[in-house]
Amino acid sequence: MAVSAVYRYLMPSEPILEPRPADRCTFRRPFAPDFSDCPAFEAVEYGVTDFAGNPMRAIISCTHLEPYQLSKGGSSYPRCQLGGPAERAAYAASNQ
Repeated sequence: MAVSAVYRYLMPSEPILEPRPADRCTFRRPFAPDFSDCPAFEAVEYGVTDFAGNPMRAIISCTHLEPYQLSKGGSSYPRCQLGGPAERAAYAASNQ
């Protein structure tokens, strides 16, 4: 992985790379209205407002998606509550 010279100057030690969890949602968000790449995807629509309370465009997410922190004070990632790809496929197969 290439690291810029400025980064190396500001951060003299090597960056800490945490492993990518199996239950991480790897799909691009926010989800498109016609999203169907994940077999366990169940759309939920969130109404969003600006600071004055005026409605803005709704955001589509998945009911199984939640933020999850890798470690205390560490980075967080979009976690699928169902688990990894195998668990998502099993969930989809049992709900058909």
